This record gives sequence, structure tokens and C-alpha cells, in this order.
Amino acid sequence: MGKVLVVDDKELMRDSVAAILSRKGHTVITAADGEIAVELAERTEPDLIFMALSLPVPGGDEVIRRIKAQRRL
Repeated sequence: MGKVLVVDDKELMRDSVAAILSRKGHTVITAADGEIAVELAERTEPDLIFMALSLPVPGGDEVIRRIKAQRRL
């Protein structure tokens, strides 16, 4: 299965999504804010990013822009 980065500032949501994906056989990486999400995306190169758009530090739209700007991601 694939590697999934789950990004949400709400711990319950992040943990719930991660648990479901793990049970399906995916490797799951989690982040609680946008800055950590960008760092983890660069370091781990996930196959899929499941992300809330209302994030602190920076918001989800900024995180998406930063990740999409990197050709390998």
C-alpha cells in the first residue's frame, strides 16, 4: 500500500483518519500544523496527502502552494 501524510490540527480527526488508513495497510505519517506538514512532505515524499484546509502556521492553501511548487512532490 501507499504512504499517506495526514495533516490536521485537531488530534481526534488526525488520529481517526490515521487509524482507518493504517488498518487498510497504508503507512501513515501525521502532522499537526502546516509547517510540519511541508517538512514531512519534503522528507518522506508521500503518495497521498490528506489535509484539512483550516490549519495554523500556515494555512492549508499556503501549504498546498509550497508543496506543489516542488517538482518532486
